[in-house]
Amino acid sequence: MQAIYGAIGSYWNEEPDEKGCYTMRDLKDGETAGELKSKNELLGPTEQLTEDYGTYYYLEDRAQQRIDDIRDFWFQYVDSTEYYPSVVFTEEETNTINDYLSDLKALTEEKTAHWLTDGGIEDEWDDYVSAMDSMGLQDVVAAWQAAYDRYVEAQ
Repeated sequence: MQAIYGAIGSYWNEEPDEKGCYTMRDLKDGETAGELKSKNELLGPTEQLTEDYGTYYYLEDRAQQRIDDIRDFWFQYVDSTEYYPSVVFTEEETNTINDYLSDLKALTEEKTAHWLTDGGIEDEWDDYVSAMDSMGLQDVVAAWQAAYDRYVEAQ
């Protein structure tokens, strides 16, 4: 917990509450929760175990708000909670993904920002898809699909 957020006394109150859980210290004037965390975290973002919340410390208020928003707003639009499983890629698949994915993501981020600010998605969509294909999108999809097919076959 201290590696994720910061030391007791710096990020956390000195003493746990009556349930034995540590709480975030009060913010100073003009200080935000994000600033407090970024100034005190030792390792940056890390994995956190669900069972740690409420056992050792409480979920940060901002994180709890995001979870509440997802549950209360976004999940009403979710038809399926199925997800892409943890698969194992071959060396060739890994190389393919590594060779193409960063450029594909960069183009996607660039075009998304452009379309959100300037519009034009309807006129530019076909060229965008062609550009993605010429940059190796189908090779990346094929690598993901092959790994997924092996996963399904092994089940």
